[in-house]
Amino acid sequence: MHFTGPNSSAFVISYQRSHRNLSFAADAGNYDNCSCQEAHQLSSSGSHKYLDVRTPQEFQAGHVEGAVNIPIMNTNAFGMMTPNPDFIAQVQSAFPDKSEQIVVGCQSGKRSAMAADALTDAGYSALMNVEGGFAAWIGAGLPVAQ
Repeated sequence: MHFTGPNSSAFVISYQRSHRNLSFAADAGNYDNCSCQEAHQLSSSGSHKYLDVRTPQEFQAGHVEGAVNIPIMNTNAFGMMTPNPDFIAQVQSAFPDKSEQIVVGCQSGKRSAMAADALTDAGYSALMNVEGGFAAWIGAGLPVAQ
């Protein structure tokens, strides 16, 4: 699965069938990383929107208050993660202003880094990736919406 941005740079997502593991290949993105505490301050102050790129099932189990859920990967009928081919289009629909300040989070920080890379390639310029993801958020005792 390739996500391509306006600069014609490709973002590649692949998975290994034999091990059912995901592997990712991407160029380092042009975005900043932040801690879950910083993400909480940014999103709760209203200065940044929170984009949760986990699956809908993960999101429904608990999420950051006010987060928008657009999965970069979906779970197929066999329980395997597969790329969301509409990810960029869905984000562009929810966040049409590519200069809007967005915090991107997932479960552990890997999918959100992938998403930030893809979104940077698509022209988004004010992204923050949450290091450690929602697991770190929970571990820090930050508030969770259901």
